[in-house]
Amino acid sequence: MDTNELSPKQYKAIEVLAVSGNVTEAAAAAGVSRETVHTWMRTDKAFQAEKDAISSAYIGELSSRLNSLAQQAVSTLQEILSDPNAPVNARIRAADIVIGR
Repeated sequence: MDTNELSPKQYKAIEVLAVSGNVTEAAAAAGVSRETVHTWMRTDKAFQAEKDAISSAYIGELSSRLNSLAQQAVSTLQEILSDPNAPVNARIRAADIVIGR
């Protein structure tokens, strides 16, 4: 894609849309009306493609980070369950979380 096709305002709108998905916030950040952002989203192929690419990258990054946090959480639960010196209520709570999920 030719990056010269998009204006700085469009890039700003895309950045906000990728993070929040909120057209009102994107319009305010870009200094344009909501209708302008909606028009870009409906009719501007370069805008649509860049928004989709950046949104996909953002979602991929979030997914990776959540995966890492989930692994840490499971490890923490495993440590608590395996530790005979952990308070009983902590072990019961950890077991309850594992069973409940």
